[in-house]
Amino acid sequence: MRILSFETATYSGGVGLLTEDTAVFAGPFDSRSSSREVLTAANRLLAENDYTLSDIDLVAVSTGPGLFTGVRIGMAIAQTLAFSGGSKPQLTGVSTLEAVAMLALDTQSDLQAGDAIVSVTDARRGEVYAALFEVVQGKDALELQRISEDIVARPELIAGLLAKHPTDHRALWLTGDGALRYQDVMPPSFGPHVRLIEATQKPLPLAVAEIGRRQMLAGKTVQPGALRPHYVRRPDARPALLTPSATEIA
Repeated sequence: MRILSFETATYSGGVGLLTEDTAVFAGPFDSRSSSREVLTAANRLLAENDYTLSDIDLVAVSTGPGLFTGVRIGMAIAQTLAFSGGSKPQLTGVSTLEAVAMLALDTQSDLQAGDAIVSVTDARRGEVYAALFEVVQGKDALELQRISEDIVARPELIAGLLAKHPTDHRALWLTGDGALRYQDVMPPSFGPHVRLIEATQKPLPLAVAEIGRRQMLAGKTVQPGALRPHYVRRPDARPALLTPSATEIA
């Protein structure tokens, strides 16, 4: 399977190309990058690896939550490519916070089944986006299971929720640029079971591609016109971080 991925919802975004024997990345892009710059990088990535759009089976794109302009740019490019290719490539949207958690899962060898991952990304204006995932044992490898909806809140609120979180999980891992930026209010000092992932070696667009691959195998692709951005509203009185999600996201 050949997957072209776009992640423009965060400050560490870019374009990825994932195949059976290739995993390459172009970026990161400046948050002010235009759609032309992103598309140029994608075309260059394909050309450098001797592919054209007709060779691509799937376009996977990060749909947020994240930078509003970045989300729109990535989605517009992905939709255009899927439209122009007819029945191929197919298209799927990927949760940005799930991609951040997948990046941690792919790069942290200490993670085990029963751990939890909290994805925290910078929402600007002194706020963060956050979501909670559990690491579970799949048929052949560890997988993610979403156990909360996405929320946007001040980092102090997230820290308060984490401090009160039940210690049912073996370890609680914080990851993402929001966790790093606000680590002074979200430190691992809540207890030995809370750990901060300070860096990951794998580019985020490749995590988007990996989730996209799994979604395509599960039949979770969409028509270009049905792709929707995921913008998160402020949480209600009861924060959603500890509220089970209504639907499972693969």
